[in-house]
This record gives sequence, C-alpha cells and structure tokens, in this order.
Amino acid sequence: MVSRIEVGFKNGMRDALGESIKKKIREDLSISVDSVRTIEIYTFDAALSTGQVKLLGEKLFADPVIQVFSNKPIASDFSWLIEVGYRPGVTDNVGLLQKKHLKTF
Repeated sequence: MVSRIEVGFKNGMRDALGESIKKKIREDLSISVDSVRTIEIYTFDAALSTGQVKLLGEKLFADPVIQVFSNKPIASDFSWLIEVGYRPGVTDNVGLLQKKHLKTF
C-alpha cells in the first residue's frame, strides 16, 4: 500500500523556494506570476497505519513552527499545479537522507 505525506508552509510563512521559482518564471519566461507556493511530497511504498503516517509527519518531515503536513492534498486556491518527481532509478538525495533517518525510527 502506498502512503503519502504532504508538507507545506503555514499561512503567512515565507516560502523562499517559491519566491525563487517565481523570479525565474518572470525573468526566464516573461510570464506574470502572482505567487508560487511549494509543497514537499513524500511517498512510501509500505503498509503504514494512520498513526505511523502522523508520527512521521510530525516528528520527521515537517517543522511544526513553520510547516503543516497532511496525508491528504494540501494545495488549494491555485490556477496551476505542477508536481515534479524523480523517475524510477534516479538518485533521490532527499529520499536517501530520509531513509537513513527512518532506519533509526
């Protein structure tokens, strides 16, 4: 079974990566953009309970001071949604780092 955790910034918190992407879109593509928000998505091919997913979101993936997490989609109020992921077999450095931490979990 596949489990998914989405992590995004709380309302009012600065999304530096989103601001950088917005700047690149304006400068490189000459497209007017009001805002860009980023969400990190972690997908697990494992049978995890709701409690385990919650624990991972709270303790490992989200910074509770500035971020929120959910096992349901958190994107809302958008004109465009783009999801970027690695192809199978491509090195995922964030995934490798998280895998290292999961071994101690």
